Amino acid sequence: MRVDKSANLRDRLRKGADAFSFDALLQGVSTMEDDADASGPLASAPTQTPQTPLPWAALPAASPAPTSGEQWRAAMEGLAQGLMESAAQFAVAAEEGNVAGQGQALADANRVLELLSSVDPVGAVARSVGAPSAPPEGRRWPDPAWSVSALAASPLSALTGPGATIADLNAILQAAHAAR
Repeated sequence: MRVDKSANLRDRLRKGADAFSFDALLQGVSTMEDDADASGPLASAPTQTPQTPLPWAALPAASPAPTSGEQWRAAMEGLAQGLMESAAQFAVAAEEGNVAGQGQALADANRVLELLSSVDPVGAVARSVGAPSAPPEGRRWPDPAWSVSALAASPLSALTGPGATIADLNAILQAAHAAR
């Protein structure tokens, strides 16, 4: 009997998301140790991406921006859910050794983090509306990680696996940049 690969992957993703503790991600804790010998083409890349207009920014709004606390709460939860799904996909791809999958998931997570940083950079909105996924008081949403140094400092680094090297991070970031 042939096993459906996509069903198997979805099941592993669901189990990985259920088993993974996202506290470190929400608290902004990196699990990578500092490495002063970071090298490679992306190691010196800027940690911030240039502000480019999003393709849908020019489209007319279908509805007004959230104004009530419940609308903001729903918006924050939707973005946080997207971040958690991307993190779970990253973890599954890391477990499989799928660098392209890790890069795609990192690019997706970075897009969500860029959106969060534009509407709620310090997490105050999420905290004020009582969103359970809000960063703890005194913490902010993690920064997007588009360079080796930013990824190593990011809580997303916890998902790269225990033996990840600078070369591994470089490969993941090259795949993320390609997926942009």
